[in-house]
Amino acid sequence: DAPPVTYTPTGSACTLNAGAGDGGSQIPTSDGKCWIAKTIQTVDPRIWGAKEDCATDDTAAVQAAVNYALAPATQAKTLTMTGPALLTSSVNINRLVDTSYNDFVIEGHGKTAGFCVSSPITMFDSTLTFSTTPVSERVTFKNVYFQSANLADAAYVMSHKFLRIVFDHSNFLQIKVVSGTIY
Repeated sequence: DAPPVTYTPTGSACTLNAGAGDGGSQIPTSDGKCWIAKTIQTVDPRIWGAKEDCATDDTAAVQAAVNYALAPATQAKTLTMTGPALLTSSVNINRLVDTSYNDFVIEGHGKTAGFCVSSPITMFDSTLTFSTTPVSERVTFKNVYFQSANLADAAYVMSHKFLRIVFDHSNFLQIKVVSGTIY
């Protein structure tokens, strides 16, 4: 059910992940070459193999989709969710404070479109160097559903490393919004 993507064959290896591609925008062939996505109109984790059923681990697919959406550092693309993607570890959103030009939007399409966890994790974090102030910014969650299997899990949507976060018509079930100190 992933949105359609048109691929073009290349005569060389994929440029991402030491030739392994990312499973969505670059797909390696058995002869060491690569299929490159010509255009991805709708950035959707299902292109990278996400099931979005809240049962299958979709962490790697969501991370690959986020990386693709953020690849143009100044003009992030919208990430579209259609079902509940199960995250088993943090997805990294790295957007340096005061260097990004637009919000990175994660938009849900459907009643439970968004993210779920079944263990005590922080869904979104940043790998940027952190001192005592936020290091990543400008993330908008629009119509996104966040859920944890158990309130006792102490699961969070975001780490305290983010600045300028917007939750527009988002829903939270048994989950906390921000871990740590809010700046």
